[in-house]
Amino acid sequence: MPADSRIPWARVALEGAVIVASILLAFALDAWWDERKERGRVGEMLDAVAAEFEAQRAAMDSVVAENERVIAWYLTVFPRTDPDLPSLSQDSIRMVGGEIEDYQIWEAGFGALAALVNGALLEKVPDAELRRSLGGWDGELEDLEWSRQQVYDANQRSAGLLVSTGQAPHLLDDRTPFITRLRAIATDEEMRAAETIFVDALYSYNQDLYRIRQRASEIVAGIRAMSGPEG
Repeated sequence: MPADSRIPWARVALEGAVIVASILLAFALDAWWDERKERGRVGEMLDAVAAEFEAQRAAMDSVVAENERVIAWYLTVFPRTDPDLPSLSQDSIRMVGGEIEDYQIWEAGFGALAALVNGALLEKVPDAELRRSLGGWDGELEDLEWSRQQVYDANQRSAGLLVSTGQAPHLLDDRTPFITRLRAIATDEEMRAAETIFVDALYSYNQDLYRIRQRASEIVAGIRAMSGPEG
């Protein structure tokens, strides 16, 4: 075989290796770029989740504060130890007409979290504890829903008693002295028992809501910690 017709195997092998290496490098760069973009999406979603949780936390604070005011009012009108009607503040007196059912329920809204979970990005969150907290959030809300239902049921019973005894504020004769109306409600044993159940249920709901608020704070802190000082 003539010398110039020999196949340069070394050069062929080198060129083949370069081609393979180039292909592998291209795949690696594509994978790196995709991973970087995915990390960016996860970071953006987590920022949205943190902002959402902070807004919901403020809403929870408002509900807890309002319910504490309602509980205090009920305990004034329906004292646990003294059946006699105590002296009421002008603020309490103004409240009785339309606000005897004026408790507050927190309306949960977590669209950003749902987008994170439904977009299959939750598993990409690098912090395992944060992943568990976000993934278990619906379970936290299910517990709160049970408490909310207890408040609703107790309030419905109280409202039904007010109507059946003719003492619901919208059914009362305007000529009936206000303090007489209050005393009739406050000294009725069945009504007092129903209001006790309602106040206890509302107090439990408030406690559960406060616990949820604390969990929300922990989630926000976890996200902020991941973001670093600039996050």
